[in-house]
Amino acid sequence: MLEQLEGVVLAVNDAEAATKTFEQIFGARFEGSADSDVWNARIAVLRCGTDLLRLAEPRGPGAVREHIDKWGEGLFAAVFSSKRPDDIAKRLDDKTISNVVEDGLIFVDPSRTFGLRTVISRHEEREPVGVISFLYEVTHLVHDWKAASEFWTDAFGLEGMRFSPIKSEHYGYDGVLTLFDPPRLLDRIEVVHPYDTEKAMGKFFVKRGEGPYMFYTECHDTPELAQRLDEAGARYAGNPNKDPRTSIFIHPSATHGVLIGVSPKDQAWVWSGRPELAKNQA
Repeated sequence: MLEQLEGVVLAVNDAEAATKTFEQIFGARFEGSADSDVWNARIAVLRCGTDLLRLAEPRGPGAVREHIDKWGEGLFAAVFSSKRPDDIAKRLDDKTISNVVEDGLIFVDPSRTFGLRTVISRHEEREPVGVISFLYEVTHLVHDWKAASEFWTDAFGLEGMRFSPIKSEHYGYDGVLTLFDPPRLLDRIEVVHPYDTEKAMGKFFVKRGEGPYMFYTECHDTPELAQRLDEAGARYAGNPNKDPRTSIFIHPSATHGVLIGVSPKDQAWVWSGRPELAKNQA
């Protein structure tokens, strides 16, 4: 019932300043703004590739203000699109998962989603803007990845047979990619447990507990993105100028508190269970 990861929401101190950041590094385009009473925040909406990046600036006391006061700026929520959002709302009601509808968006009870604030939107096809192609993954850190993935499967009618196990000794985690509709789409939630608390992800998990860690995008021109990052003086890892198949990790200091992974076109299939779909492999 989930179609795509439509985008993410960042909690920021100054939405105008954050907008300029993503216009500079991603070529994002400001689409407009609106108020959210659910979060008591002003939301700036940016087109980023074919998806949306929402920048939530607190208007006063509320969830966004609490996040910034506790953790600073950073990744606040994930937005998933559906072609049948009304069916999702009914499914959530049937499963006694409370939700609130505001301006056509479904805000799912955050106490039920293992720390990952979740919003459902009506799916919309968009023309791409900027150097990023689309967003396809949000990383969800949890104590029990099996229980969390079972929740996502049951709550949103996902099909577990489409999922792909994932494990990394290098980063110290294991879990599953809850792929929504492979091989047509990469979109998914990466549900993982960081078992190595000496690694960066594990340290983040010990400090903050269950919730979002980072998000991933696909880029059709990683050398151009690297040039943009260099011009902005942004800190990042990866050198696509030597090999355009190289992934990029943009440091949170450059993106208002969120770690962003960027993979070249089709390369994410290498670690998503269908490596034969990746083009130009080494």
